[in-house]
Amino acid sequence: MVDLASVLDKAWLRAALDSALRQRRTNLAWIHRALNTYGKGRRGVACLRKLVSEHQREDEVPDSVLESMGLELAHATKRKPKLHWRILEGAQLIAEVDFAWPEVRLCVELDGWTQHGTRAAFVRDRARDRALLRLGWVVLRFTWQDVVEDRESVIAELVSCYESRTRWASVVPRERSQPALDYISPGRGSNRG
Repeated sequence: MVDLASVLDKAWLRAALDSALRQRRTNLAWIHRALNTYGKGRRGVACLRKLVSEHQREDEVPDSVLESMGLELAHATKRKPKLHWRILEGAQLIAEVDFAWPEVRLCVELDGWTQHGTRAAFVRDRARDRALLRLGWVVLRFTWQDVVEDRESVIAELVSCYESRTRWASVVPRERSQPALDYISPGRGSNRG
C-alpha cells in the first residue's frame, strides 16, 4: 500500500485501501505499521496517512471500488455524506442507499453493471426511486463511466443538488418535508450519527 501511494491519485488510493479493508478489516493496523516503518520521506504517504486516519475513526467500508470512487467525489463537495444510509418508513426499510446527506434528503446510488445490469434490477431501482421520491428524497444515480471519466461534472452536480436541496429544506415547512411515518436511521455501521 505504501508503494501504491506513490503512484496512485487519491481516488484510486482510497479504492485500493478500501479493497484491502473489505478483504480483512485488520489490514488497517498492518498498513498503519507499514506506514510508520517504511513511509518516511516517500511520495504519497501523507495522503495514505490521511485515508488510514479516516478509516480509524469510522467502521464502515465502501462495498466496491465504484463506491470508493464515488465517495471520494462526494467528499470533494466539502460536505461529508453518510455511507450506506438506511431510509425507513415506519418500521419498513425502503432503501439502503450508497450514500446520503439526510439533512437535505439527497442520496446517491452508484449503478455498477453487476448489481444493476438486469431487467429485474432496472425495475427494482425505479420502484425504489419512486418510493424515495414519495418520502421527499432526491436520488442521483451515477455509473462507473460518470464517476471515473467525468469526475468534475459529478462533483458539480452533487454540489448543485445539495445547494438546491438546502434551499428547498429552508422553504418547505417541516411538516410537509417529513411525512409523519418517515424517519431515517444509520446504515450498517455502529457509529453513525
